[in-house]
Amino acid sequence: MQEMINSFGAMLVIFLIISGMYLLIAFFLSYIFTALGIYRIMEKRNIPNAFLAWIPVANMWALGSVYDDIKKKEDDGKDPKFRIIMLAVNLVPVLFSSSLRSTPFFYQFQSNIHFSLDLVSGITSIAFITQIVLYLICLKTIFEKHAPNKSSYFPLSVLFTTIFVLIAPFVPGLLIYKASKNEPENEQKIHHNM
Repeated sequence: MQEMINSFGAMLVIFLIISGMYLLIAFFLSYIFTALGIYRIMEKRNIPNAFLAWIPVANMWALGSVYDDIKKKEDDGKDPKFRIIMLAVNLVPVLFSSSLRSTPFFYQFQSNIHFSLDLVSGITSIAFITQIVLYLICLKTIFEKHAPNKSSYFPLSVLFTTIFVLIAPFVPGLLIYKASKNEPENEQKIHHNM
């Protein structure tokens, strides 16, 4: 009996190591494909600071900048400033992360306003769900302009961003990368002053 428990434990450890390595590689690929795709789209659209696509959290500013550029061209130059919302929503989990919770500043902040950890967790959860929704809004807009003949890109991105995120998290990034190879359709050039 003990031998069977030991062999099961060894198999479980091997499974966890392989699964962990797979997820690490898959998330790394997702990051690379997404950053490269956003970077290339920003370059094609002449959006300044395309390098931000490679910086965590700032890459959501970059994604929002692409959305703003597309909407600006559709709405006769009105800047929706979606990039600011994207950055703000993506900063909330960073600001309320567990590493920040352990700082004296957080405890001072918490005691003055009577925050509870449940409230902080709730705010972080709402911000995370909002991140996903805003991310998908950006992807839909990008795919409409950069991959209009690929109607499956957006539904696949929704599936692999929400339901199958642990199976193949790199799929939305791969689709952004593939869309970045295309020129935007039916747009007039607008000068950028960001």
